[in-house]
Amino acid sequence: MSIWQEAGVVRAQYWDNEGHVITYLATADAASKTYVFVSDAATSRPRFRLTYRLATADAMSLAFEIAPPDTPDQFKPYLSATLHRAKK
Repeated sequence: MSIWQEAGVVRAQYWDNEGHVITYLATADAASKTYVFVSDAATSRPRFRLTYRLATADAMSLAFEIAPPDTPDQFKPYLSATLHRAKK
């Protein structure tokens, strides 16, 4: 995923080896240490939301949610995980 700032807005784009490309609008909440990436709504494809939440200095949670094209604000969990910093 590449993340950049454009006209005061943070955007991101994700690519994978299966040919998926998802463009996100990113927001951050410093108080809750949460970073949320939401794709644009479109009538022809699902909408995605990717949330990272810093739990400790060495761990964060990840949630990936999907909303159907006809109800783009009704996200349903697809996967979740806890990410840990590798010990050196």
